[in-house]
Amino acid sequence: MVKNLKNKKTQQPIQLSQDILYFPGHANIVVLNLGSKSLMIDCGRNITEATKIRSEAESLFKNKIEYVALTHFHGDHTHSLPLFSDCQIIASNQLVKFLKAAKRKPERNFPLVFPNVVFEEKYVIKESDSEIIIKQTGGHTPDSSYVYSPKHKLLATGDNIRSDFLWGGRHSDPDKWIFALKEYVSFDINYIIIGHGEIMKKEEVNLILEYVLEVKKMIIDFLEKNKNEKEIILKGKEIKPRGEFEVFIHDDTIIKWYKFWKKKIRST
Repeated sequence: MVKNLKNKKTQQPIQLSQDILYFPGHANIVVLNLGSKSLMIDCGRNITEATKIRSEAESLFKNKIEYVALTHFHGDHTHSLPLFSDCQIIASNQLVKFLKAAKRKPERNFPLVFPNVVFEEKYVIKESDSEIIIKQTGGHTPDSSYVYSPKHKLLATGDNIRSDFLWGGRHSDPDKWIFALKEYVSFDINYIIIGHGEIMKKEEVNLILEYVLEVKKMIIDFLEKNKNEKEIILKGKEIKPRGEFEVFIHDDTIIKWYKFWKKKIRST
């Protein structure tokens, strides 16, 4: 089980297959070889580390990182963007709005860099025999997107999944997050690269989904019975996480969900 994720430094890269290079760290990064070009998914928070990652990936695959796809705007996934000003940086329109609103200061001698390929809901890269799907689903944050490569059988979820606790719907719509989880497990995938923690298999995400759906059912049932927040938290503790990582939901996240569904039910 992964511990102390905030202090976890980038480790040695792991070559998952001939065309997949994985860089575990505080926020995980993966580079996919698309033939004559490569795609990086998220770029991390440390420009020094990102420089090493870019150099290693381009040396191994013997091509240039042409695309950088972003899963969400948080700094630990996007702070090294200035290093990739020569790339096609792909992000949702909502992500760009959040990045600009953050008003970050330039990193050292680098200028501020923002995504230059912006989409509303979905964007598809077609390169050689690869097709990469980037889709905004919301979940962890309203701008959260996944990156899916059918050829590589790889899905990158950003922080919609972690291996320590679940943030889905805490700052966004929990129903959209649950829908995203359902979409994940519908894919033909061998590797699920999550935002923080170890690589997951689809079976593990299925177990997380089962747990989340049980918690949601409990909250809806308790709302219909006019139970209060304290009762909901106590009942939530009785619902045990599943799977190898036993990824759990914080009490305050349960309350966020409770307030969301309470408002939604009352408005219908």
